[in-house]
Amino acid sequence: MYVSGKNLLEDGTTTPDALTRKCSTLEAAILNMKRVRLHLHLTKPYPEVQLNTIVGNFCEMERITGLMMDKMRDIIPYLIEEIRYKAPFADTTGIVGRPSFLISKEQLETLRRYGFSWIEVANLLGKCKLKIPLYRP
Repeated sequence: MYVSGKNLLEDGTTTPDALTRKCSTLEAAILNMKRVRLHLHLTKPYPEVQLNTIVGNFCEMERITGLMMDKMRDIIPYLIEEIRYKAPFADTTGIVGRPSFLISKEQLETLRRYGFSWIEVANLLGKCKLKIPLYRP
């Protein structure tokens, strides 16, 4: 659980939806750890020394998992903002017709790395679906 969450945070292609799903999974894991801790506390199936060690380990796992969830929740708004970016207009003073957009190769590569199809990329950048292939790297 920790490793998959850590990999998701370090992956450059992570989407806001993937982070949100992982946060939900981590929340469920924390609730399960709290239930196990409560069960151990009530039933006392081990000697006191061992029980304190086990409960302490569960508390540490809950803390680390909570920190990871906080990091994910902090990142989600930035990913959403990055995805919602709209391409600016090019300076076309004196030219007849619809204004041109400035779309860089890096923008297209980033959106494709996040798993968006070409049609979704076109919608995100406010471009006609038929024109995006002209910008493909």
